[in-house]
Amino acid sequence: MTVGRPAPPQSASQLIVACEGIDDQEFLRRMLDHLRISERRIDQYRGKAQLPTYLRGLRDSTDFETIRVVGVIRDGDDSPGGAWQSVRDLLQRLDLPCPTGPGTIGTGRCGVDGITRSIGVFIMPDNNSPGALEDLCLRAVADSASLTCVDEFLACVAARTNVTCRQQDVPKARLNAWLASRADPTLRLGQAVAARQLPPDSPAFDPIKDFLRALAVAASEPDTHTA
Repeated sequence: MTVGRPAPPQSASQLIVACEGIDDQEFLRRMLDHLRISERRIDQYRGKAQLPTYLRGLRDSTDFETIRVVGVIRDGDDSPGGAWQSVRDLLQRLDLPCPTGPGTIGTGRCGVDGITRSIGVFIMPDNNSPGALEDLCLRAVADSASLTCVDEFLACVAARTNVTCRQQDVPKARLNAWLASRADPTLRLGQAVAARQLPPDSPAFDPIKDFLRALAVAASEPDTHTA
């Protein structure tokens, strides 16, 4: 993930999906397009350490009055339970509605202005397993014969050059090598979804698609935006 200052608030939108970095943002953009959910805004908060700054800035922005639904997407890394607890505690500190668990949406009045909003949290890859977006994408191509070649390639590089990546970066290395093996090796992750090289209809993507659909449904419900 690219880490830096969180992106400043953009134009107002009733539905905002907030994610860690540029690859997540492009993946979600293409998946939302696939689901034909067009009325949305996708922000990147540029690394989990910046999520508190991003959410506080969003809450205190002039745009917040028009926002009805916020979806927060975070990597589970090596502790999906800890990631969920961190986001839950942050929402509570900011006096924002909090869902009952990862993959769900909570609705309530916000302490800052008394307006009713819905906030959902999704912990990559599936709200239960350790990992990140790359792990989810690898599940979608788990039957690809190219993955065997990818693993042989990475093992060969490690054996011949003594160059290895950190264990937590292995899924990213595998996915990048797999993308490079496609007929068009220039495709980035989001582009691969749009080109259906990463099949958007794979059952592996069902949990994140269900979550995005639920956010869109919440944003389309009758207006309860009264203080």
